Amino acid sequence: MKRFKILILALSSIIALCANNGVYSQTPLSAREYIKLTEFKLENGLHVIINRDTTSPIVTIGTMYHVGGKNEDSGKTGFAHLCEHLMFHGTKNISEGNFEKIIREAGGYSNASTTSDRTYYYLIMPANQLETALWLEAERMLAPTISQSGLLREIEVVKEELRVRYKRGALSNAENIMMDFVFTEHPYKQPLIGYEEHLNSVTTDYFYNFTRKWYTPDNATLVVSGDVEIDEIKEMVYKYFAHIPKGEIKRERPIFNPQTQINGRSQTVKIAGLESPHLILSYFAVPEGERDADILKFVINLMTEEGVGELRQLQNDTTQGIKKITASPEFYEDAGMVWFRVSFNKEEEMGKVKAKIEELLKKYSTTGVEKSRIERLKKSYLSDFIDLYFSPSVIAEFAAWSYLLKGDPYYNIELVERINSITNEEIKRVVNTYLIEDRLNYLLFTK
Repeated sequence: MKRFKILILALSSIIALCANNGVYSQTPLSAREYIKLTEFKLENGLHVIINRDTTSPIVTIGTMYHVGGKNEDSGKTGFAHLCEHLMFHGTKNISEGNFEKIIREAGGYSNASTTSDRTYYYLIMPANQLETALWLEAERMLAPTISQSGLLREIEVVKEELRVRYKRGALSNAENIMMDFVFTEHPYKQPLIGYEEHLNSVTTDYFYNFTRKWYTPDNATLVVSGDVEIDEIKEMVYKYFAHIPKGEIKRERPIFNPQTQINGRSQTVKIAGLESPHLILSYFAVPEGERDADILKFVINLMTEEGVGELRQLQNDTTQGIKKITASPEFYEDAGMVWFRVSFNKEEEMGKVKAKIEELLKKYSTTGVEKSRIERLKKSYLSDFIDLYFSPSVIAEFAAWSYLLKGDPYYNIELVERINSITNEEIKRVVNTYLIEDRLNYLLFTK
């Protein structure tokens, strides 16, 4: 769920259309000028963001909790994700199975997602069902419930998901193996999906202790985005959320100290049934939310650009012995990496394959990239994501994640404005700073 071409390409800078010829203006309209967000905080700590968009009679209610896989106990890996499933079962006032039934009967849709850093729930409803949606989210925050049979049923669902997703092929678990290898201490090393034995050990008491600790208003951001009236929203939010008590259990968060990170390590992993050798190079960088993370993502997209990206050319050159090569940004709240993954013909060619990537990185760090390619990719960012600028549901999630990450709901919404300012000198600098041997760990997977 976290492997995108760009990890969370956020909304930003709306491009004004020229009135006469219908082409994009050279001057982007500031996101803060176009998207007017209203913010306030309840006494119990709940931060509320409102985005009024009356283009369609739909509203999205998103609730993001600052809890994810890194906040689990070491013996309960996978519980943050399991808890996401369990939070749809019912509450003190909504019997098991009726939570989603109410949403369906109101003409709505609901879903959720979990990462290592946060858990996000959202409802998309007709605007006239807004109060119902807020009541449901308040109920879920105040008094979620789970039965023993419901818990056991959901554990089996997640275990089946684990088997299907991570045991279906030779390399299906390679990402988890790599995360465990590159992080020597931080809980990012734990698999988000968890281990079966840990899932089997979960009890209903553990669920209640976990939600009392993490699913509290002072650990949450509520976003209402769509066809709404701001004053009406404020009244409803106070009505349904103001009485929910803030958390009473102390929350301790893991801290990643880059000074203690051990780099320069490599290892060979044997995997039965693997057709071709597979190499993962992991370069430690910076966490999500820093400018250099934006620039590194931009670099990755330059390297993988259709037709002209150097990694695409390497893959298409049959003389290199490379079957498939990709690059991906692996950025989290506490740490960040850039990964290169290569499947190639013969194990003895690993040194040559690694040298090819290092040669490419050396070129980027010394000469950078042609100005025409940089400008073309900047335009591609705009054209590829222009539709998202008018999506209340996307704005809801990005505003919530931005506030959690930076304390500013506009942070992700302004990404393209930051991208527009990237220079060739910055590209050379970040490659020369982060994509270097001193920051590298790698695994070779063989049969």
